[in-house]
Amino acid sequence: MPGGNGVQPGRIVGAILGARNVAGAVGWAAQIILSMPAPLSTLTTLVIEGLREMPVQTQLDFLNRVSQRGREDLAAKTAGILLTAHPALQSLKTRPDLETIGVEALAARSVALHQLGVFYQLAGSMTQSRSCYKAASHALLIGRLI
Repeated sequence: MPGGNGVQPGRIVGAILGARNVAGAVGWAAQIILSMPAPLSTLTTLVIEGLREMPVQTQLDFLNRVSQRGREDLAAKTAGILLTAHPALQSLKTRPDLETIGVEALAARSVALHQLGVFYQLAGSMTQSRSCYKAASHALLIGRLI
């Protein structure tokens, strides 16, 4: 959705979220999106365009901010779309070989599972979310045993 002067709001949001001050950028980008008088489908497209190349934690921070400001619908729809395209989803479908995996790999797996759990929670899939949180906790327990 180009603006009146040819500016693409999704690219602006992406540029803001790419700033070094992530906490301030997330709030500012969320405010820009939430103040736009546009239908849910348009806002979702803009948010996905802005978030697609961002680190997972920035995506989650932004979606949590939007949800906390009363736009759970926008956060849920966007989280569901980002979740289906998330590369970590494919890598987590395999079970780690507990004989060879190191503590660092288990910790990274736990973080990724937790992040997926947050995506599922935001998307409204509470059963999937709880499964991810349980698996993340299990990975940490295994790490303690290694």
